[in-house]
This record gives sequence, C-alpha cells and structure tokens, in this order.
Amino acid sequence: MKIAIEELAGCSGCTIAVLDLHEAILDLVEAADIVYSPPVIMDVKEPPEDIDIAFVTGAVRNEENQERLKKIRKNSRVLVALGTCACYGGISGLSMISSREELFKTVYTAVDTVKEDGAIPHDVPGFLYRVFAVGDMVKIDYYIPGCPPPRRHG
Repeated sequence: MKIAIEELAGCSGCTIAVLDLHEAILDLVEAADIVYSPPVIMDVKEPPEDIDIAFVTGAVRNEENQERLKKIRKNSRVLVALGTCACYGGISGLSMISSREELFKTVYTAVDTVKEDGAIPHDVPGFLYRVFAVGDMVKIDYYIPGCPPPRRHG
C-alpha cells in the first residue's frame, strides 16, 4: 500500500502527529510505504500517480495549495482530510479577518522583503479570496479532525 501526506497551509503538526506514533510507526511502515510527505518526512517534490491513501493536512490559502490539492486528489484512490485545518479551515482561517493587502504588507514589510517600489516578491503564490477547507475544493473520502488529530490509545 502506498501512502502520501500532502501539507498545505498549516503548521506541520498533523504530520508530526504521524511521527509521534512512536514504535507503532514501525507497524505502519511494515504494512505500507510512505511514498510522499514533504517537507517533514521526506524531500520529494511531486507525488506519484498511484497512491492508495493520501492524507491532506492544512487548509487551502493560495493558488499553490489549490493546485497541489487537486493533484493529490487525482493521484489518490482514497483522500483523507487530516486535522482541523484540513477539515474546517482551522487556524489558517483566522487570516480572513484581514485583507490580503494587509497580510502581505504586514508580513513582507516586517521582514524587509518588499522592494523599494512597494512590490511584493513575484514568487509568492497568489492568495485566494479566503481560506478553504479541503472538502470545499475536492471530494474527501474521510475526515479526521483534531489539532492535532488524537492518537488512538490502547
């Protein structure tokens, strides 16, 4: 079985929760191959085309998130929204209380990356007009909420 984890706009806490399975992760890797999980578990740029189960963490905030979500949906037999951000928009949804312009001005002027003419760097993905849960954009087969999702005990 091939498993993938796609991270969108979030904190990586859900992927860390997978690693936090402790010795149970050995049972997981014995039964399945984690073939894609950037940037936390492995450095792979593109998901393979034949994924059995893909987990998506984080919300959809920008055009790049949207493209990656559509690609992982297309390449996966089963797609699972993992964590509160993926299921509901989560903490990333707080960015909706400010305009895109306010966010960019605050973030990029705070780290002195805006050019003298006030332009934001060209390689920043375009923000969507709001944050979306992954199920707002593609068909999700299963939802596992939680921040991070709880580890099953026992």
